[in-house]
Amino acid sequence: MRLTYLGTAASEGLPALFCECEHCKKAREAGGKSIRTRSQALIDDALLVDFGPDTYMHMLQHNLHLTQIKHVLITHCHQDHFYIDDLLTRAAPFGNADGIMHVYGNNMLSALYHHNVVTRGIYPNTDKALRIVELEEFETVTVGGYEVTPLLADHNPAEKCFIYMIQKDGKTLLYANDTGYFKDEVWEYLKGRKFDLVSLDCNHLDMQVYHNHMSIPCCRKVRERLLLMNCIEKTTPCVLTHFSHNHGGIQEELETLTKGMGFFIAYDGFSIEV
Repeated sequence: MRLTYLGTAASEGLPALFCECEHCKKAREAGGKSIRTRSQALIDDALLVDFGPDTYMHMLQHNLHLTQIKHVLITHCHQDHFYIDDLLTRAAPFGNADGIMHVYGNNMLSALYHHNVVTRGIYPNTDKALRIVELEEFETVTVGGYEVTPLLADHNPAEKCFIYMIQKDGKTLLYANDTGYFKDEVWEYLKGRKFDLVSLDCNHLDMQVYHNHMSIPCCRKVRERLLLMNCIEKTTPCVLTHFSHNHGGIQEELETLTKGMGFFIAYDGFSIEV
């Protein structure tokens, strides 16, 4: 299983659109791995995680052929993770992709889809291009050859946000973006599970933040508990992502800040295989 990070920033991007803060200035100067687009990931060139406003840029940067991707997991409906206007252009006359793209997520997806397709009425032929599939927490479904289990995230109380357990060919990924410290029912579900790769939100960096998003202290606490529960080994790759300009995001600084903690620092284009 290969996980590629297409975007590793929070909702504003890094540098942010309308910002000249110290972190944004440093990112502009540093360039390279410190320039971060909005969050998105790709598993094995087959399963897309989230569909945000930088998907078009990711297509260009990484030579993606989105017509070939038939399955998308959505963590939640904040615009930096679910930019529906671009997704709807898969249908004619905007696009000419063959077959149906299945988009999986919470019950809010259907409401947004209905509003844009039916109420606004500007995207015809979507029924021939897209299918919204509503998921229920802790219920495993088969998605394009992967076994996918949505788990409840600690994020936006106005909707049911998900983190995902993804399994294929004997490998298991825990993808935990846009969540704070895991809910009790999630920890209970994880008992007896084994993960080959863990991806964690680290929006707040070195702040003591454990709710809504994670921080380095929170990520360390999650990793330590996963180790204690024998869900991972000390050698299991744990990757941090989703960095905000409010707290920093310079690649070299993040690597120094987390040195010796057992984490990889993701950057746009970072890929890891297990």
